[in-house]
Amino acid sequence: LLDVQTGNFSLTDPDVSHGMTNVLPTNAYGSMSSINGTFGGLMIEGASTGTDILPFIINGIFGDNDPDNNIAALTLRGGKKSGANQIAVANSEMVLNIENNTTGLLSILGSGNVGIGTTTPGDGTKLKVAGQIVSGSASVASDAINFSSGNSITTSSACTGLTFANLQDGGSYTLVVTNTATTQCSFGTTITGDGAGTVTYRFSPANAARTASSHTVYSMIRVGSIVYVSWITGF
Repeated sequence: LLDVQTGNFSLTDPDVSHGMTNVLPTNAYGSMSSINGTFGGLMIEGASTGTDILPFIINGIFGDNDPDNNIAALTLRGGKKSGANQIAVANSEMVLNIENNTTGLLSILGSGNVGIGTTTPGDGTKLKVAGQIVSGSASVASDAINFSSGNSITTSSACTGLTFANLQDGGSYTLVVTNTATTQCSFGTTITGDGAGTVTYRFSPANAARTASSHTVYSMIRVGSIVYVSWITGF
């Protein structure tokens, strides 16, 4: 049993000299200390001197090569006091905050709502981002469209038998057909992958032949088992 009272516990090495003496002793590469001498709280810090040396790693390793899929290798757990016990924080209270020095980057509320660039994602917003969100795009040469590669896919196929994977309920997608033939694109009704199921399509305008020697853009929104498609040809 190691009991350090009213003080800091530091790990030092004479070869370490980082110079951050307002934070840690210059030869300390690790430290455990109280956040407040009266009210407690624990701070764990790591420091390094090399430009290519990680200052701090938390590493959880399963002692088995086939761990339970429902058990995480690393768990961060937060809560609050309830008498002599710990309970979950309330929906609007913060359970996790990630900062760049003192600037908040990401926060998670007790409800699971996430804020990126904001600490107030709101009670009814699962993800709120202060800034732009960009989804990747991909290009294929077949009728098999897999939106796990990004929400915008370009295909050079003749689109006579399009099939979709990972076209999920609530998602918005863009399909660009660069094939310059006039064939009317055919949309498969069986979705595979995440969101697997059978869907129907509603087109506006009605699905029809494409303009020759041009590109065609299909914008799709899936709501339940219906995929709403608006499209423009002639690009």
